[in-house]
Amino acid sequence: MMAFLPSLAAHAKASPDEAFDDILAGRDELIAAAKKYLPERDFEGLKEYLDDKDRKINSYEGNAQILLESKRLDAESKKAIGTIRRYGVGADVIIMYGGLKAELDQESPNGGQVQQYLVKCLDALSEVIVICRDNGLGKKKKQAAA
Repeated sequence: MMAFLPSLAAHAKASPDEAFDDILAGRDELIAAAKKYLPERDFEGLKEYLDDKDRKINSYEGNAQILLESKRLDAESKKAIGTIRRYGVGADVIIMYGGLKAELDQESPNGGQVQQYLVKCLDALSEVIVICRDNGLGKKKKQAAA
């Protein structure tokens, strides 16, 4: 199972807004990877792409922890997101991403499994984003852009 823990220290000083921005960027990375690598069944390329330590998706757990420890999310939202120890959609992100990475580590990755893990990870990540937006995260930037 993929551990996101090395990124926790790197993001210890990030604000909830920065953590949320990184989560959004991580989702964008997964979408871009799916569009680029899945149609060609380029699993080695996908693996290399996701193994890049600078990918925001690799810092999901640290960013989620920042949000869960902040006052920006209400108690119900924190419970809905959860952690790997306390089940929620955030745990789904971690589990599905770990499954994706493990499948890509296989000598001959199963394309159906790779796609399934990627889609489920994106679905869970989208739920986390909706919960965060319902708590006001990301709204300041939208208002400033308008």
